[in-house]
Amino acid sequence: CGLRDMSEKREKHLAHSSWEKQKKRGDGRGAILNKKLKVKRQKLRVMNEMGGNLFERISGELPEEIFETLLKTGSFRIERIVSQGQSTPKGTWLLQKQNEWVVLLSGAAKLSLDKDSSTLNMKPGDYVHIPANCKHRVEWTDTNKKTVWLAIHYKSSE
Repeated sequence: CGLRDMSEKREKHLAHSSWEKQKKRGDGRGAILNKKLKVKRQKLRVMNEMGGNLFERISGELPEEIFETLLKTGSFRIERIVSQGQSTPKGTWLLQKQNEWVVLLSGAAKLSLDKDSSTLNMKPGDYVHIPANCKHRVEWTDTNKKTVWLAIHYKSSE
């Protein structure tokens, strides 16, 4: 039983149970319940559409980095980044209001962090936490192979 089959069964169940509750109630609240269930079904469809493989759907040529949001909520965002030869322009630093945890899945890259003047030569499996408001830059990414990153952006709990 695949994920798509499970979601179709769940969708049919939600639709059926919503209809039955609405018929039994007859007090107008059933319509509100039905709207809420419809929203849940729509979210379920979106999640299924967002499923996939991190290494697929990557174009042959990459004149620019690709940033693809895989999942987003009010408190975090998961993003796939694909690079090949791109870097942050000289003299420029990236600065974000959210924390970022990033793992390099394929390829290679070099990151610089301004807070302690450190550099990180990254290979597949390496990860780094970049705190909010920490200046950082990408010095280089592999020119011969696609560099695939998985980044999680999140707000501090403070």
